[in-house]
Amino acid sequence: MRLSTLSFVILSAIAVSSVHAEDAASHFSVLDANHFAVEAELLGTKTNGSEVDRLPDNLLSDGRPALSGTSRSYSSYLLANVYVGLGSGFELSANLPYIMRNHTEISYNDGRDYIYNKDGLTDVTLGLKYRAFKSKDDNDTALIKGTFLHHSNSVGTMHVEIDYLHQFSSSLKNGIEFYYDKKQGGPDSIGASDYLIYRVTPQVSFSPYISISKVLGYANNFSYSTYAGGAQLSYQADASLVITPAITFGHMNEVNNNFYANIIGPQHYVTGSLFVRKTF
Repeated sequence: MRLSTLSFVILSAIAVSSVHAEDAASHFSVLDANHFAVEAELLGTKTNGSEVDRLPDNLLSDGRPALSGTSRSYSSYLLANVYVGLGSGFELSANLPYIMRNHTEISYNDGRDYIYNKDGLTDVTLGLKYRAFKSKDDNDTALIKGTFLHHSNSVGTMHVEIDYLHQFSSSLKNGIEFYYDKKQGGPDSIGASDYLIYRVTPQVSFSPYISISKVLGYANNFSYSTYAGGAQLSYQADASLVITPAITFGHMNEVNNNFYANIIGPQHYVTGSLFVRKTF
């Protein structure tokens, strides 16, 4: 059972890490005092992966693994997000995801099959964003962001993030993000992302982005890296309403685990989302 349980944990982690909100412009800005925004996001992720058994006793005579398997995961979320400008460069946020579907299928070459399903409300993430620096010409902005998620199973996750936005012109900006996640009981992770924000027309912005992260080793588990890239297309319907579809493609390196009987192979995922943000 350890084989399938670890696989489900890995695939669920991919799905959860894909859950995000805010268009790129909002991500690198702070609401003014007495302003707030509400946002709804619909998100879906499909993941394909593999795993093999590489314990010495389970190798064939030619060195190939005696046990191998494939995995597929489908997840969809509906998120409700609220952002409140507190003044003095501070912004408070609350994010509540509802799992509409989190379905995982794992099949092994020895005939064993496992299916996992999960749905329903999950836990609220609370966050605080602070604009630590803004140049006089408004071309450079630095933000510090922290969030806290307290799971119903008493496991917590703290996220610390530093963002820097540079404006090359009125139509072109570049934002860089660095973060560190501390998870009770592990694993912790670090990562960085880069967003290019290009205003195509007064109402339309195109934002390609890339990211890399590393899940740090803990206990008997080795570290591994993930890579992702995608794009957002934001439509400013009016001064307060933004509609943004987005797509992300990701790859997770092999997870080499010397405690469980298997080694999770490469995982590939694609995530599509549509979110609508209204500012008041």
